[in-house]
Amino acid sequence: SKDNAGAGFSWYDEASGVVSNNTAQSNQYDGFSMSGSALLELTGNTSKDNAGAGFSWYDEASGVASNNTAQNNQYKAFDNQSSGDLELSNNNEE
Repeated sequence: SKDNAGAGFSWYDEASGVVSNNTAQSNQYDGFSMSGSALLELTGNTSKDNAGAGFSWYDEASGVASNNTAQNNQYKAFDNQSSGDLELSNNNEE
């Protein structure tokens, strides 16, 4: 997902599932954005050159993020503002 006016990928409310091997690049907001009570497993994704965070969690979003890469995003690489249960492991910030 590239050059969007908002986030590259967004999940809201009660969205759930597995997100793997995607690239979010040059978006005007976060590369990957999870909010509401979204419960996701993110693996092997790349977020680069976005105007916001590489990966962000808001509200009560939760899940697992492993083996993801954040490159050259203007805000934080992995931004957890959620009160949900989030596990981050083996992620790379470049």
